[in-house]
Amino acid sequence: MPVPSSITSNQHIVVLGGGVIGVTTAVTLARQGYKVTVCARDLPTDSESTGFASPWAGANWATFASKYDYRLQRWEEHTFKQLWNLIPTGHVMELPITVYKSEQGIKDLWHKHLTPNFRRVHPPCAKPGVSGAAFTSVSLSAPDYLQHLYKTAVQLGVGFIRKSFNSIHEPFQGAHGIPTADLVVNATGLGARKLDGCNDPQVMPIRGQTVVVDAPNVKECVMALDSSYSSESAYIIPRPNGQAILGGCFQVGNWDTEVDIDMGQRILERCFELNKNLSPTGKFEDIKVVRHNVGLRPAREGGARLEFELLEDPQGFDEGHPVVHAYGIGPAGYQCSWGMARDVFNLVDEHLKPTRSLDMVATTDSIKQSANTTPRSCPVAPTTTRSRSSSQRWIPQSPIISPQTVLI
Repeated sequence: MPVPSSITSNQHIVVLGGGVIGVTTAVTLARQGYKVTVCARDLPTDSESTGFASPWAGANWATFASKYDYRLQRWEEHTFKQLWNLIPTGHVMELPITVYKSEQGIKDLWHKHLTPNFRRVHPPCAKPGVSGAAFTSVSLSAPDYLQHLYKTAVQLGVGFIRKSFNSIHEPFQGAHGIPTADLVVNATGLGARKLDGCNDPQVMPIRGQTVVVDAPNVKECVMALDSSYSSESAYIIPRPNGQAILGGCFQVGNWDTEVDIDMGQRILERCFELNKNLSPTGKFEDIKVVRHNVGLRPAREGGARLEFELLEDPQGFDEGHPVVHAYGIGPAGYQCSWGMARDVFNLVDEHLKPTRSLDMVATTDSIKQSANTTPRSCPVAPTTTRSRSSSQRWIPQSPIISPQTVLI
């Protein structure tokens, strides 16, 4: 999508981080006319790297937002609509999902107005306190989708440089052959813990392990998220390429990227109980395992950080270094990516183009009211008014997402 010349900007934004948040943000900014360079140790083409979480995600859309977390709901709702619109391209597929969790958890699901065909269902077995819900959602193959984002960004003129910085201030110095940044977007994920100028001690990993199998006969996602699995869970997520990703686990603070073979076996056994079509013959031993995955979700105690900060130049040469932080979303990167990128854009625009007004961000009130306005059968991207309140400095004081609501 070419950038209209009327809004092309000479202002240069450096995005630190090549995961789904960083690249989606780069695409969003480039579409609005900004010159963008993505700098990262791991780039979207590094589909085998365990250095970042994006290539390993299950990457279906199933809410992580609690009943009253309107910020997370807004990110998820906007992203759902963007992903839904990508279904005709083949990069995203429509996916029936059935979720089993506590009765209260099912009652608190907020997206009844958003996801088509939402309905209550009975659990497959008589587990005390377990209820179910089914709806139509979307899924994608994380490595393939990252490649799509990368190609889209390149077509928009975004530059990609394999470079990791020790300090958030370095891009403002014009070193390493990178044009001097007018603003930096900090989408470094777990790297925000050690990045000088950020050094966020609340950043932590949540280890996830999954198994990818060839399963073209599996057409429905099933997620058993009740507390009986402790820090583990059972879920099956079909992908557009005929594979399915099986999981999983939720190990807070675990930095280990080695595959646990015993856990992999437990994952296969639990998921086979949920759907015998994982095997072409119906026999467990004939499941076609493609690979075992381990990924570290870039989480943050207290919730994701998305805010503008004007940092003092440590050398005292500049008035200040403007930074937009966008990290700590944990396991929800893909399904919050477009919503977070939209808020990043607003913060960038408020600093670099304070007089420009675009219809980009939905207010919290409009999200609360959308249950009465959003068509269930055909999700579409909303036309809304921009709200400065959506991008004010606010970090939710809430606990990290619980194992019963999380997948890799």
